[in-house]
Amino acid sequence: MNGTKKSDVSGRARRASARARPTVGAVHSTFHRRAPSVASPRDDSFDQLLRLVARISEPPPPARDAERLPGRGSRIGAYRIDRLIACGGMGAVFAATHRNGKQFALKCVLPSIADEPDAQHRFRREIKAGLTIRHPNVVRVFGVEDHHGVPFLVMDLLRGVSLHARMTKGALALQQALAIFIPVLRGVAAAHAAGVIHRDLKPDNVVLARAAGGLEVPKVLDFGLSKPDGTDPGLATITRRDVILGTPAFTAPEQLMGEAVDAGADIYSLGVVLYTILAGRRPFEGASYNQLLFKIATDSPTPLSELQSELPPALDAVVARAMARVRGERFASVAAFARALAAFQNPVAGAAVARAAG
Repeated sequence: MNGTKKSDVSGRARRASARARPTVGAVHSTFHRRAPSVASPRDDSFDQLLRLVARISEPPPPARDAERLPGRGSRIGAYRIDRLIACGGMGAVFAATHRNGKQFALKCVLPSIADEPDAQHRFRREIKAGLTIRHPNVVRVFGVEDHHGVPFLVMDLLRGVSLHARMTKGALALQQALAIFIPVLRGVAAAHAAGVIHRDLKPDNVVLARAAGGLEVPKVLDFGLSKPDGTDPGLATITRRDVILGTPAFTAPEQLMGEAVDAGADIYSLGVVLYTILAGRRPFEGASYNQLLFKIATDSPTPLSELQSELPPALDAVVARAMARVRGERFASVAAFARALAAFQNPVAGAAVARAAG
């Protein structure tokens, strides 16, 4: 009998706990938006998306991909493969040497997902964005090489570390952060001027490339989730699907809800990036996707000046404006965001920090 009572109490506790946890419906209603309709089980495109996401979540590439990727010494057009730099769930990047002796990076989609329409479209968008944007703070794309029907993106071979790797030891000092972040804003502004919205800005997608004289040059990369800043009927369903491929902690609320996005989505993401590198942690954390969405929809991040006493309280308002939940309350442009931050930058100290970094 005692066992029955314990079981009943345990069952009631579990049910109460389940009711307390935020659900998808609760998160959606908090945003005061209607969620995109969920595809029916018979929707082949939705099933295809689920298969793609499952493959993306696999840390190492399948053995069949390793066997089908070009090896050292392989020829890709005018390029000779030197080594594999990185291989993830969706693509592989190689260091390669052109016949003229210059080194480049070559990127391709993994063979196992090369036939997936979503992967193809994402890669085509990265190619198009890379060829469109020309700015010293955006990784340069030179062209495309074909290898047995597989396209390879030819890019700058960057030597350095990601912004994420730079902050592994903790928060960055204000002048160090601004010396990195303001050039990143200029690069994103150039993308917007070219009509391209990035949609996946995060510390992992910024590389601090080593240049002559020990100077570090921040470079924005990975435009695979980018989209034209305008009306394109062919992108309607892609926008909803790609929200799963992005990084929720850095993604604007309207993008998480599957709504149309503009430059304001990138401004929100940039605000989260700046908060993260100055605080040493993300503004919102959650044990699950739904909990993270719930916090983004309902919580306000702790002001930076309360986390790092050396940061000026006036900076809190600038970061909060960039991260406003409502698009119309954010900065009108990335350039306006940069101008607001310039008031906190010491150009001499910033240049010294950038040169000494690494």
